[in-house]
Amino acid sequence: MKRRILGLLLAFGVMGTLTGCWQDVPAGSVGVKIYKLGGSKGVDHEVLGVGRYWIGWNEDLALFPTFQQQYTWTESSNEGKAVDESFTFQTAEGVSINTDVGIAHQIDPEHVGDLFQKFRQDPEQITDGFPRNIVRDDLNKLGAHDPLAGILGTGKQKLFDTLQAVVASDVSKIGPIGLRLFTVFGEPTVVLVEAVLIALLSGTTPRRALAISFLANLVSFFAGVLFPA
Repeated sequence: MKRRILGLLLAFGVMGTLTGCWQDVPAGSVGVKIYKLGGSKGVDHEVLGVGRYWIGWNEDLALFPTFQQQYTWTESSNEGKAVDESFTFQTAEGVSINTDVGIAHQIDPEHVGDLFQKFRQDPEQITDGFPRNIVRDDLNKLGAHDPLAGILGTGKQKLFDTLQAVVASDVSKIGPIGLRLFTVFGEPTVVLVEAVLIALLSGTTPRRALAISFLANLVSFFAGVLFPA
């Protein structure tokens, strides 16, 4: 009986050795070792500094870069993911504007455990999650107060400066997760004028007035570009 138990233990030990491996946490990163089995699977974790660690068959290692990073949600399939990740928001006239938006951010190495405990995701999933949602919601709120001519002209920088401050404030409200937001930047590029045409042809009087105001602002904007004072 003892030999049988010893044999089973030895077999399990060999299995663990064969299915585990050494993995590195490189400089500039913090590792989180995640346990996949047991009553606390996905909950229990261990924060690891730079070094080499044995990751067993029931464990995963997620790497969190702690240097400043930049990511752009762009329409282009040649940057980021091979899908359209850009944002569309409406101006005060109800016109839709499409823009790429980028963020520069950094994870505090002292709070990597807090960040993982909050979201239970790797860094890429976290970037695609709550920061993107916050940027989208705040951009929609801010854009709705600005006329198109202002957003495409001198007001563009003001819009993104305000967006940066609002997004940073909203991120801080989540708690001490150690995600520091440095900049938010963007470039409004495509204007969808279907909303203006619909408002002119079939909209209510207030919407027609907004559409006429939009066209007047647009003409003024391009006149200033083509024929500067």
